[in-house]
Amino acid sequence: MPSEFSLVKWYMDCVTGPGDAVIVYCADLRWRAIHITYSSVLSVVGDVVESHTSMSRRQLLSSSNEIQVELPKLNVTGRWMAEAAPVQRTVYENASGAVVWNCLQPRSSVSVRVGERESVARAMPNV
Repeated sequence: MPSEFSLVKWYMDCVTGPGDAVIVYCADLRWRAIHITYSSVLSVVGDVVESHTSMSRRQLLSSSNEIQVELPKLNVTGRWMAEAAPVQRTVYENASGAVVWNCLQPRSSVSVRVGERESVARAMPNV
């Protein structure tokens, strides 16, 4: 019998050459008849750190080589293009279920906009 509980989390980031950063976090929690959607964005530009959250609807699309996210309430849009193969590991498992870590893009090129500020980062070459 499948579990009545499910938690799916997405974590996407972008760090530019000068050190500015954006972290986008999205989660979907399902438990019986309850469904909660959560999104958060943390941005660092120079010495300015801002964080915003929302429990409103969002759009998150993924394919084998691309992730697109749109968080209208947070004024965030982003696109991550894969530059390396995905990695998947089961980090915990018992009779009730499992925790599976699925890194779709361990390395990617990114374009993400938070408000009027756009951050772009190209994947670093393998070393």
